[in-house]
Amino acid sequence: MPDGMTKPQESTATEREARQAAALEEARRKRAEAGAAAAAKLRAQQAEERREAERRAANRAHRARVNRDAAAAILKLITAEQGRDDESASDEGLARRVIWAIAKGEVPAVRIEY
Repeated sequence: MPDGMTKPQESTATEREARQAAALEEARRKRAEAGAAAAAKLRAQQAEERREAERRAANRAHRARVNRDAAAAILKLITAEQGRDDESASDEGLARRVIWAIAKGEVPAVRIEY
């Protein structure tokens, strides 16, 4: 027994110390849980950001492919028109031919809405 303490006082002090130790342990446990939850949330956020970046990259690649296909079809029309000497070889004639090809569906991924 510490100096000047009676048995009930010592028991109360021991109980108080036990409660304080339990409270400290509970606080440590809660901090650890909060840290684990924050880490899990961060991992989920990073995974979502990676998926979004991959989706954007795939979309850019798709758009580039569609643009190349359309440009190739138009270039084919221009190349075919370059050897002509009549009016359809003019800029206006070429423009009409491109519009006609788009309207007929000969230029992929391009359409005219009326």
